[in-house]
This record gives sequence, C-alpha cells and structure tokens, in this order.
Amino acid sequence: MAGHVRSCCDAARPRDWCCRPRPRGMGHGRLEVLPARLLLEDEVFVDLVQRHTGLHPTLESLVRSATGGSLHEVTDSVNVATAIGGTIDWEEVSAASAAHFGVHRVREVSGFPRMVDCLPRDFDNELQSHLAEVVESGGLVLLTGPSAAGKTRSAFEAVQRVCPDWLVCRPEPATDLSGLTAACRTGARHLVWLDDLEGHLHSAGLTASLLAELQRRGVVVVATLRSHLYDDLLQLDSAAVSLGGPTYGSRAAGRLLRQARHVQVPRTWSEAERVEAGRSKDPRVIQALEAGEGYGLAEYLAAGPQLLERWKAGGDRHPRGAALVAAAVDLARTGLAGPLPAGAIEELHGACLQRAGGAALRPEPIKEAWEWATRESLGITSLLVPSEGGGWRPFDYLVTGATQGQEPSGKLDESVWRKALDLAEGQGRSLVAWAALTAERSDIAKEALLPLAAAGETAAMVNLAAVLIESGERSAGERWLREAATHGDGTAMLHLGALLVAADDSSQGKEWLEKAVESGRTQALRLLGDLASQDGEDEAAAELWERGAEQGDDECAVKYGNLLRQRYMVLDDRGTWLQKAADRGLSAAALSFAGWLAYRKQKEAAAYYLIQARERALAAAKEGDPDAMITLGTVLAWEGDAASAESWFRKARQRTPLLMPDWRIVRAQADRGGLQALAVSRSTEEQLAEGQLADVMEGLWPLDCQYCGLSLGAGVPALRVFEQPWGATASLYHLGMCRYPEWTDNDGTRRDSSVGIFKIIGSSEPRLTWTASAAHTPQITLDDKSPLILLVNAGAESVGLVQSEDAQWRMAPSAIHQRQGMMPAGHALNVVAGAATVLRGQLTVKLGLEEWSSEVSRDMERLCKRQGGVLLIITSGLAPVEPSAAVLNMALSAPDAIAGWVPIVQGERKWSPRWRERS
Repeated sequence: MAGHVRSCCDAARPRDWCCRPRPRGMGHGRLEVLPARLLLEDEVFVDLVQRHTGLHPTLESLVRSATGGSLHEVTDSVNVATAIGGTIDWEEVSAASAAHFGVHRVREVSGFPRMVDCLPRDFDNELQSHLAEVVESGGLVLLTGPSAAGKTRSAFEAVQRVCPDWLVCRPEPATDLSGLTAACRTGARHLVWLDDLEGHLHSAGLTASLLAELQRRGVVVVATLRSHLYDDLLQLDSAAVSLGGPTYGSRAAGRLLRQARHVQVPRTWSEAERVEAGRSKDPRVIQALEAGEGYGLAEYLAAGPQLLERWKAGGDRHPRGAALVAAAVDLARTGLAGPLPAGAIEELHGACLQRAGGAALRPEPIKEAWEWATRESLGITSLLVPSEGGGWRPFDYLVTGATQGQEPSGKLDESVWRKALDLAEGQGRSLVAWAALTAERSDIAKEALLPLAAAGETAAMVNLAAVLIESGERSAGERWLREAATHGDGTAMLHLGALLVAADDSSQGKEWLEKAVESGRTQALRLLGDLASQDGEDEAAAELWERGAEQGDDECAVKYGNLLRQRYMVLDDRGTWLQKAADRGLSAAALSFAGWLAYRKQKEAAAYYLIQARERALAAAKEGDPDAMITLGTVLAWEGDAASAESWFRKARQRTPLLMPDWRIVRAQADRGGLQALAVSRSTEEQLAEGQLADVMEGLWPLDCQYCGLSLGAGVPALRVFEQPWGATASLYHLGMCRYPEWTDNDGTRRDSSVGIFKIIGSSEPRLTWTASAAHTPQITLDDKSPLILLVNAGAESVGLVQSEDAQWRMAPSAIHQRQGMMPAGHALNVVAGAATVLRGQLTVKLGLEEWSSEVSRDMERLCKRQGGVLLIITSGLAPVEPSAAVLNMALSAPDAIAGWVPIVQGERKWSPRWRERS
C-alpha cells in the first residue's frame, strides 16, 4: 500500500460512516476515497488481499524524489495524523535501544561509545524503589523535569535494571491505546513506555480508567513529562469548574498524574552528582562539567543550550532559517502530535520573519534556510529534526525554551492556531484542544473538539461541555453532557447530575447521579451523600459515603469517618474508614485520623499520622494540588507556623478559590492578652458584634483541646461556637485534627447537646482548665474596705456568648453563675449560695457543683476570717500564669467578669456592698 491517501470523507462523521466500495446494481458502482489505514483495519479487506496475493498489506511512506525541487518538497506528503491509530509493537526490555526510546544523542568522539555511560543521580534510589513497587502491583511511574534534564535516560536505565526480561512497547503520540489491555492478556510481563506523556493524554490515550485496568493486570507504565506541562496540567485540574466535587474530561489528567509515583529530575546537578561525574574519563562529560554550573550536564551533553543559542544567533546571518525554526516551534506548541509538514512550516515562517525585521534583514533563499535549519550541530542533532516517514519536529529543548520565553518567537499568532486546526485529525484534535486551554484559548479548544463530539465521541462531548460551561455557555454545555450521558458515558452522567443539582434541579440531577453510580462512578456516591446530608438525612448520607468508601473512594471514606466522629461514634470500628483513606495517602484523612487517635489517647499513633499528613500534603502541595495546600496550611497553622500556613492558603486561593475553607487566621493586637492567633469561620465573624472577636480572643487561653483533651501547644487553635437556646459557647480545638472553625447549633445527639459543654466535647471527662488566684489589692473596695479576692477562670479554653436585641452575639457572664446570684461589675453584690473555707493556708470556695481553691498567706487567712467571707470574681481574663498587677488588671477588665460575696459560713453577713475598680 503506497502512502497516505487523503480522504474526501467528512471528518465530522462517525467511523462507521467511513466509505467503502458499495455496489449499486449490476451496472453501476461507487467508490469513495478513504485513508489507507482504515482499509488495513478491515479484516475482510486484509483477508482478501492475502488470499489473492499471498502478501500481508502494510502501510508504507510515500517519498517523492528531491530532484529539481527544494528540500521541503520531499516531505510535503506527510500528514500529522499518521501516528493516530497506529499499531503497538512489543520487544524485550533488554533488547531495546536507548536512542530509539528517546534518549538524546551526544557528539561522537573517537575511542568512546556513541552514548556516554549513565551517570548516577541523587534520585536514582527513589526511582528504582518506585519501579520495584509497581513491578509488584502495576501502576504509573512518572519522571518530570525540564527538556534534556536526563529524564528519559534515567528512566531507561532503571527499567533495564529492574525488569530486563519484560516486554515493552513505545507507542507514538496520539496512538489509540484502548487495545493495550487486550495485548497484555498473555503470561508475559508488560511495560508501557510513554516518553513525552502529553501526547498520550487524550480520550483514546492514557486515561484514569485505562490506567486502573492496566494496573489490575500488573502492567507497569513509565512516562516522562516536561515540568512546565506537568504544572499546566495540574493548574487546569485545579482551576476546573467544580460542581460539588468532580472536574471535567481532559482536566482529569491532573488527577491521573497525582496517582503516579512521581520523581522530579532537576535540570542542574548537585555537588555530589558533579563530583561523581568528575570520575568519568569521557572527554564529553569533562567538557560538560567545565561549562560551569549554569547548565545541567545532561542538557549540555545533548547540546540543548548550544542549539538554543544557535537559533537565537541565527537571526543575524540566517534570518529565514531562524524563522522556519520559530514557525515549527510555534506549531509544536499548539499540541500537534507527530511530524509537521514542511509546507505548513514554510507557510507560517513569513510572519515569524516579519516579526524579526522582515526584508530589512536580507533573508537568505528558502533552500539555504532549510539547509541551515536542518544541519547537524556538534555532530549531535539539528534545530529541525527529521521524522520517520517524512516531516519535521523542532528539537524539543527549543520548545521548552519557547514556553519559558527564552526564544525569538513570541505569543502564538491566530494563523498558527488555524493551521493547527487544519492539520490535526482524530485524537490529535484533543491534544490541540488541551494546548489551547493552557494558552487560555477556549475558542480554539471548542473548534478542536467540536468535530470529535459531532462524530459521536462521548469523551470529546464531555470535554467540549466543560469548555462551553467555563465560557458561560451553560445550556450548550448541558446539551453535550446530556448527549454523552444518553449514549452511556458514565462521566457525562456524573457531571450532568452535578450540573443539574447546582442549578437547583435536584430531582433530575439525582436521577443522573444514580445512573452514574450504576456505571461505576464512585464520585456520584460522594455527591449523593452530600445532597442527603444537606437535606438533613444523615443516615442516608452515611450509607452512601460508606458504599463509596468500600469502593475505594478516598473522599467518601473521609466524609464517612468524619460523620461518625462528629456523632461521637469514636469507639466504633467503622471509624477505621479514616485510617483506610489515610493509609491510601490522603493527607486530609491522615490529619483527621490523628484526631481520632488522640481522642482514644493513642498519642504515638496520632503523632505518626500527623507526620504522614504533613509529609504527604507537602509533597502534593509542591506539585500544585490545592487540596493538599489547604491541608498543609492547616497542619502548619496548628503547629504554630502561621506565616507559612497563610502563604500556602494564598497559593491555594490563587489556584482555586472555590475550594478554600470558610475560615481564616486572625491575629490579635500586640497589646492584648489571651490568644495571639485564632482560626475563625466567616459565619462566626458575621454573628459576632463589632469588636467582639478581639474580646473573645482575649478571653481564651490555648491550653487543652476540647475534643481530645491534649495540649493545644503553641499552634493556631480552631474556634468552634455551639449555639444553644439560652446562649452559645465558644471553645478551642486542635485545628483540622479535631475540629474546623464553625458556628453550629447541632453537636452530637440530642441527649448530648442538652447537657452542655461536658457532653458536647464527646466525653464525660471535663476538658476545661480552671485557674484560681487569691489576691488582696486596693484596686477593689467594698464599702471602702479592701476584701480578700478569689479570682477564678472557670474555663480557660471556653467563653460564653449571648445574643442581643440587634441579633448580634457578645461575650457575657455565665448564665448559670448569674442564676446563682453572681453580678457584673457596677451592680450591687449579692451574697451567693456558696461556701468558703480557710484551712492551713488553703482557701476553698464552693459554688453549686463547682469548687476552686488557692493558697493564701497567713495575713490573707486572718483577713478572710475577720471579714467573714471572700469576694469571688469569675472572669475569662485571668491568665493561667503567676498573678501580677498586669494579670489582675486583665482579669478585672474582662467583659464577662462577674462577682459575688461568698461567706465563710453560709448566710452570714446580710449587707450588699457595691464593688468597683479604683482608678
């Protein structure tokens, strides 16, 4: 079969519409033209050729003679879509060629091999460890780094060491990978090599479902990806439209990347790596070391910097040649897979040349320009690299340089995008759409996806719907989602259901979510659980989240575990759902499970999961995961590093503001006591009257968490307010580990919430810390006499709030203590129904069920007995430190300070003095 026969079929039609010879009666026939590769996919056609010719038909490249024509005419017949739908060939790993697998060549030196020996890198052990893990279980190992950093070589050598007897395939970009699972059914072990992974991230390429299936079969996938593309994919995933949780189509690539065992390959080499490389006798390595530390050894050996410099400098003597390279780089940046036709490069180079200076540069003839652009440099490679079967690709290092703004070319012109749309076919259009999205060209992405969607490809419909919805065309996006869902696409069902629910059409939305569950989309269980929870159907929510957790959905596991914990079913074995999610690597679950363990007094285990939460969140946050940034910020905040926490929160907010929690860190004024920093919810700030948050912070002291009972330490605690019919209680908790900031009127069972704070915390053991100090000071007088005072902070980690007529909440004395006769400052004192005793230097006061005591001097003891009682002042302003004048002032000025006279013998002294502060 000769060459590629261009089809006259409408590209928008489904594959089963492709034209074949169809007889129309005995005397009339019709033959429609189609790509030759489609014939080779037809088993009837292949069998017919074999029976009549004895030969198996294959697809070969058509190359015209260059005689009498320019160099580019040799490759004009190539089409960028030739790789799409290509075959997948297998070979043994030990027999694979490094150069064939994408390892950059180096210059030739007499007496030394064509490729330098592999130089050890700091990450080699990490890479080999990841490979060893996936060899046992299957999965994806991903190496990311700049172009020519050594990703491919390191991966190739690791694969040779770990699995030399495996079978490996190296599909071309945009190849249909759906047949991989069928090809891996034999007893052999299989490895899929995806160098430059971005070319395989399309609906017929490496998807999450395909990766899961390959992993179930024990298949290992090894991939490389340039750093800026990795960041772009994560950015796309983070910024995707969120409808209760899921994200759309191609944006799922970010989540796929997060499933990988990730190894970062730095461009520059560490001192240890350079010392080790210095032991090499290869003059090429020595020369790379002598070039200085500004370049990495791998990129210098591959001549990346030299070629980039040659391209930049070429604009003086070879302006047209440099423009040809710029045009090829621009086309490559549009996501086009496979070789680029010389005609297309030449057609676009004029604009690049004009941008550089045009005719004033006295550009060389086109033939000379091609010769310069394709000439080998340093005996390694050329600016434009020939592809098998015709066509050209720019040296990939130049594309990276262009992306990072290091090259002569500027922002992509409209003509470049239009040419990309003209050239792209099949799944290649998905890659152009992805590149357009990263360049914020949603209009191009729409045009790229529309033919695929119109041809019946449901994945393209979902992707197109996402682009339309983000562009504000919600109804059009919904139509495409509905079309894909009607054709049985589970992802479309999930997103359509979420979209309808977000639009307040919960009835129809639930129907599609339930269908999505039937199709195996566990995210739908998460959303259905959320809806049930919002409707107050906690039992239904628990059942849905439990089902999702059993099916391996981490977020369902977290939601289910947290629901059980909030209902204080902490001793129930089902609470181990949190552990399952934590052990699967979900940092938020590790943080929550640490609180679960702390409540059970398993301090060492809690500390272990806190470390896990921090390390996993840090690793994922560095890779751009906004959820991990929030978790990391939370961990750092309660550890006491508020500045770093706020930095991570800012980064998360920049990526995806919709995911940010409904709380912030508030800092106290420098001259105020109590808390110096507090995590508080927006709802709490809205409920409190002006200035009351500062008072609340001054009245709270970070001692013990009111959930687990362990010390709050020096970290930022969470403020949780529980509203009751008679008032509200604001208490402190470990941030994230035990509670998140909130204002709630629902805490535990009705029985628990009706009892008060001691049951609300989930245990009959009191967590509140009280402190008491006896004092004798002229600041307080009773009828011009200075009494003995017992200052008490009955609950250092909790303050009371009451609602005023303006519906705002303010700090106030305890309602219980007021019912016992205690009065605020400025009011006449009551003799309260309490009793004071002084014995052997110990003053003890009982008031109802509460009892406080403090050591007193002999003088204080005599004064108390002489006066027949003690002035009891209960205040949140009493710091849990040694009493001083400053501490006393703070205690007396607290807005919830309340006082009463407690006689040594109950009922003695019937007079009612008035207490006040002396100025």
